[in-house]
Amino acid sequence: TQRLQLTDDSSSGGASRAELANAAAGGPVAMRCEIKHGFEWPYCELQIEMLGRDLDVSRFSHLRLWLHADGPTLDHGPAQVRVFLRNFHPAYSAKGGVVDLKPHEVVFAPGAQPQPVEFRLSQFMVSSWWAQSHPLPVELMGPQLERVRVFSISTGGQAAPGMHLIRLER
Repeated sequence: TQRLQLTDDSSSGGASRAELANAAAGGPVAMRCEIKHGFEWPYCELQIEMLGRDLDVSRFSHLRLWLHADGPTLDHGPAQVRVFLRNFHPAYSAKGGVVDLKPHEVVFAPGAQPQPVEFRLSQFMVSSWWAQSHPLPVELMGPQLERVRVFSISTGGQAAPGMHLIRLER
């Protein structure tokens, strides 16, 4: 089973707000987000947490997504998203919070790509901001996708203040 959660920068002192948008049973999952000034890196994030069992995606080669994103950007380009695969390991995830799961990410603009978008798992890189705040021994550095506990999609780094919509079709 999975648990759907929304997060935003309000827990870090920001003013952005995320809410579920039209979540019909069996239909696409959508997040509406109002990005506001107040945090240096404003964001909203839709998280799907695996309950009871982590996913070993290391044996797969690709991830295919049907994804829509809309909203204003600082560079006036198409809306970007960050897709995260967050991995658990007892050496760095002992506290159990999502913040301690190692995030592997890709950043892209869904509207600038034909759908579905297909990523090689080798394109997912450990987020540099996480690696800086979680120094690891050499053997634990780099990508690890054997125990993915959370799959998430967030607004991208170019998100400008205003209304945003991210919809995961499948």
